[in-house]
Amino acid sequence: MRPRIANPIPIFYGGLSLLLTLYLLNYFFTGLGGPTLLAATLVPILLMIDAIASLREGGPYPRLGRGANCAIVAIQAALCLIVSAYLHTSFNDLIYIRLGSYNTMDLVIGAIALALMMEYGRRKHFALFCINAFLMFYSLYGRIFPGWLAHGGISPKRLITICSVEFATGIFASLPQLALTLIAAFLLMVGIASGFGCQESLINLILGKVGGRSIYAVPQTATLSSFAVATISGSGAANAAATGQFTIPLMKRYGIPAVTAAAVETASSIGGQLLPPVMGVAAFIMTDFLGVTYFDVIIRGAVVGVIYYLGVILAVYLMSLKFISPAIRSSAELERARIDPLDKFNAMAFFSSIAFLILLMGRMIAEMYAALLASAFLLALAMAIRAIALRRSPGAAAAELARRLMASVERFVGFLCDICLLLATLDIMVGLFSATGVPIKIGLLMMAAGRANVAYMVAVAFAFGYIVGLGLPPSATYITTALVVAPIMISAGVNPWVAHFFAFLVAVMSELSPPTSVTAAVAARIAGCSFNRAMLKACEMAIPLYIMMFGVFTRGELVTEPGPSMLLAMAMVLMGVLSAIVGVHASYSRNRAMDLPIRALAILMALLAVFHPDPAIGAAAAIASAPMVALGVLQSRRIFGARSPSGSSMGS
Repeated sequence: MRPRIANPIPIFYGGLSLLLTLYLLNYFFTGLGGPTLLAATLVPILLMIDAIASLREGGPYPRLGRGANCAIVAIQAALCLIVSAYLHTSFNDLIYIRLGSYNTMDLVIGAIALALMMEYGRRKHFALFCINAFLMFYSLYGRIFPGWLAHGGISPKRLITICSVEFATGIFASLPQLALTLIAAFLLMVGIASGFGCQESLINLILGKVGGRSIYAVPQTATLSSFAVATISGSGAANAAATGQFTIPLMKRYGIPAVTAAAVETASSIGGQLLPPVMGVAAFIMTDFLGVTYFDVIIRGAVVGVIYYLGVILAVYLMSLKFISPAIRSSAELERARIDPLDKFNAMAFFSSIAFLILLMGRMIAEMYAALLASAFLLALAMAIRAIALRRSPGAAAAELARRLMASVERFVGFLCDICLLLATLDIMVGLFSATGVPIKIGLLMMAAGRANVAYMVAVAFAFGYIVGLGLPPSATYITTALVVAPIMISAGVNPWVAHFFAFLVAVMSELSPPTSVTAAVAARIAGCSFNRAMLKACEMAIPLYIMMFGVFTRGELVTEPGPSMLLAMAMVLMGVLSAIVGVHASYSRNRAMDLPIRALAILMALLAVFHPDPAIGAAAAIASAPMVALGVLQSRRIFGARSPSGSSMGS
């Protein structure tokens, strides 16, 4: 049992969180100093806050004991304050006077900042730490590497400045700046929704309304809950943790095997990276790479997200027909969870704020300010609803509202620490990539592949993204793939939107790809089943992701320009996705000799609808696949619904 943390620690953490939030709000409305100064000032502060927050969990080094951890955190906090104060006060000298000719103190501060960030990476993102450590070695000793990997090497002084005080690359460059501005504005909304219990209310509402209507609707609670939570989460693992603790036991209770229940939750949860208004962090980074607004990205992301979720919903329904036996259907009494009125009003407040946010962005209001206004709107509604629901004395109500508000602030800062420090760690990698010329060298290999065959170039790009995604989170996978792959594709004539959405979908796949799916690991742990089996089963349900990943090359209108052509491409891809799902999961006949050829035909129609280069043939295949989808669903209902209780299959 861990020792209890003294009260001053959470109080100190809460005070720092409040001060940081107020500082950011002041910046949002004044823009004082610009984003580079903001990052130089606040990234060290976030490192300090993260170290202090770790004391609530036993400290950054639990094996050393409480006293040693407190001493180490105190030293780290002091160093962070020194770095922040020095960079803030010397900022103008660093960018205008000493640029390229840094003095000894600049190098010392830069080295301290780099060491602190690397230690953070070692504790929180070990794969990234290993990559950055290797790239540092490669940067210093490039001359010892063979063949095309060799380069002249850089000096230790240059290594430090690239990663820290140059500001154009490294810890304080564009990615943490993005985290502290645009992403932070959206995270404020996430923090408020979390602090006032909107996420829990959404889950309770879906479990009560959907889960109590039909035995077949029980597995869909996982999909719909993840759909709702995804609009403010943007994280597959977070979705699985938030919704899986309710939906997985519910599915198991009604006959869904543990492996399948975990797979349903995994496939549903990774869609959080695809759904607006808070898509994965990679979507925000895409705005920086493409030089577009976030609204431009989420319009396209909405189309991709809807196709994905409709496909998963169909796959989950067909799966439920197989596993929910007649015996269970006849004996099970559906539990209708009691829905508290507070849940209904919280859900109304949440969706109202989402609609308000979309309306503001649609009127071309800057995304950051739209997110701030929507956050204020949600906060006002949530506080009013909570105040009315409390029915206590004014003093008690005020105390509860203050507690909720403080919880929102702390969760906002917690989310911001995780994302901003991750992106700062990634910017070290980006800076070292650029210094060593790795993207150019890999790009030359891809260009050689592309000259032989464009499909071969896409296959090489996918293999590269897959390998990168094995050890990195989606945001890191997207950045690496976009840096290396996208420019080569664009130079070969691929539309920039297509190239970057391919990289984005590859990054989302990293949440699912064997053998390192974090989302599947979370779901399998909740379900108490084999991680590997759950992960492989989830891959079967996530067919829409794989189809769209490559489909953007043949149906590029899906992500290039909103309008009628996008809707047509969406219809073709959606029908292809649904046809592929019935081909994999449906049953057309009890006779396998008849069933398999029809399912193969459905898959063939899906491939033609999505991948045939002639749009007319693709449209014809999409139209032909519609009756096959309907027939597959109807036949599956008839075949599995007619099973005798004794003959029902309960395999995983």
